[in-house]
Amino acid sequence: MRTDEITSVSSVVRDRCRALGLATLRCDLTGRILERDTHASAALLDTPSATDELRRAASRWSGEAAPGLHEIGPGAWLCPVPEGTARARRGYTVALFAGTSGSVDARHAAEVIRASMRWSSEDVARSLDQGDALRGMTDQLTDSYETLDALYSIGRSMQGLEDPASFIDATVRRLHASLRFQTVFARLSPTDDPAPALRRRMFVAGRPPATPQRLESDPLDSLLAGEAKPGFRIVTGDERLTDDDHPEALVIPLVRGSARIGLLAGMRKEGDDPAVSSYDIQLMESAAGFLGAFLDNVAVYEEQRRLFLGTLHALTAAIDAKDRYTRGHSERVAHLSTRLALASGMDADQAHRVWIAGLVHDVGKIGVPEAVLCKQGRLTDEEFDHIKRHPRIGHHILRDLRPLADVLPGVLHHHEKFDGRGYPDGLSGERIPHLARIIALADTFDAMSSTRSYRPAMPRDKVLDEIRRCAGTQFDPGLAALFVGLDFAEYDAMVDRGRADQTWTAAA
Repeated sequence: MRTDEITSVSSVVRDRCRALGLATLRCDLTGRILERDTHASAALLDTPSATDELRRAASRWSGEAAPGLHEIGPGAWLCPVPEGTARARRGYTVALFAGTSGSVDARHAAEVIRASMRWSSEDVARSLDQGDALRGMTDQLTDSYETLDALYSIGRSMQGLEDPASFIDATVRRLHASLRFQTVFARLSPTDDPAPALRRRMFVAGRPPATPQRLESDPLDSLLAGEAKPGFRIVTGDERLTDDDHPEALVIPLVRGSARIGLLAGMRKEGDDPAVSSYDIQLMESAAGFLGAFLDNVAVYEEQRRLFLGTLHALTAAIDAKDRYTRGHSERVAHLSTRLALASGMDADQAHRVWIAGLVHDVGKIGVPEAVLCKQGRLTDEEFDHIKRHPRIGHHILRDLRPLADVLPGVLHHHEKFDGRGYPDGLSGERIPHLARIIALADTFDAMSSTRSYRPAMPRDKVLDEIRRCAGTQFDPGLAALFVGLDFAEYDAMVDRGRADQTWTAAA
């Protein structure tokens, strides 16, 4: 029982005694008075003989499990109740009862008073214990709720595999909001992370570590080697994570399969108790499990994404192999389309889908005879009809690939014209999908800027003049105005690399 609880018990017992008109006092184990009432009957203890009797009584009570009455004068009794526990008695609360000298009824009344004081003491102590138990249960329920809420919040946001950094950052911030650590951080391995963009990344919530550079540069094993228990380590005496006021830090490994891919840590715990608690460990370990599972999914997603993009590049390479004059065309159209998409207000994710559409927009040319694609000079009407089929052929090739469903309109309609004189469906104005209107500009710009079998490349200023002239007839006028204002430096670099590749291939 805490000191404040002992004082509370004594205070209640004394209040109840006062209500009965009894004087009370508190004394230590030697009988030295610590506190007493100003009640008139308390004057009985103002004599040296009375205080000597109190000391003798205290000496006797120390050997009794249940201290009994002690008569300090004719008809005057000390009625004691121990303060503290049976194993750690700290003193006594004593009531002074004055009755008729030699009266059996007086002694009986004193016994009743002592018994009542004991019952009151036990009752108050029991109430305090129950209150502590209730507060402890409340704290446990609160911790359990906060744990479930935090884990539910983390689990609910385990999406967005294309942007794993956002999930890791949100998890670290949620942990910081639920725990008392001044700083919670996650750090990914420099080599074994599931996505290259996460390599050696550090995510921090709260007050930044005093030595973030050291934490970013030190080997992971320096923090995780020699865990005291599987799954976590309570770090002490490490100046990177602890100090005199915060002697403990919690470090949890992030694991994917059997490989350690990073760590999750909490440091500088605030509050009355700076020690790492079981609640801290439970929540951090659960969150680390979520992160490990999420990063495992990220690794699978990254592998599938690379395979998917590799397949798309293989398709464009197959087109390039058929026509050396258009080599690199799809890559350049994808680049220009992405720049125009961003300039028109699309976000990065939307612009990435435009990039994919630009990459595969001409995949249907696989179905066009090479004699037509590579013909020197202008095409006949029949040959041009072969060329005009490539949007539908491309759409047919890609239509069963579910990840490409949103880019199919760009493949099918990138040769439509704003005035309705394009192909394959003669769509006009806003009826042409926005994606197709973007690709149409990029496609035409690259075609005019490239050397073809029937003509040389056009100068940049003439290409841009032609786009301005055709705004509202061939092109969406709003997009055309944005397009002519783009920065073409990277595009020109791509053209130079393509020429170098062609020179090397020809020499080989």
